[in-house]
Amino acid sequence: MTKPANDNDDGRLLVQLTAADLRALVRDEVARALGGKHGNDAAVETYVAPDALEAHFGISRGTVHNWVREGCPHEVRGKILRFKMSEVEAWFSGRGGLRRVR
Repeated sequence: MTKPANDNDDGRLLVQLTAADLRALVRDEVARALGGKHGNDAAVETYVAPDALEAHFGISRGTVHNWVREGCPHEVRGKILRFKMSEVEAWFSGRGGLRRVR
C-alpha cells in the first residue's frame, strides 16, 4: 500500500499512495470517525455516476435523465449527477420496476 519515499531526520516519513489506496484510507477513517467499522468492510456508501446506473439497470442515458425528472433520488455536484445505488434501487422497486411505454 505505501512505499517509503524519504525518511527525514525530523521523524517525518513521506509515503506515496495510489489514488485507490488514498480513497480507501480516507473512507476507512471517515467510517471510523462516524462510529462505523474500521477496515474494508466499513459501511460507507459512495455516490455513483449515471453510467453505473445505465450498466446496473440496463438503461440508456436518456432514461437516467427521465428518472431524475420523475423523482429519482440524486445529487448534483457542479453540473454532474451522482446517485447512491441503494436509494435508486429503493425508488425503482417502489415504483414497480421498469415501465414500457408503447
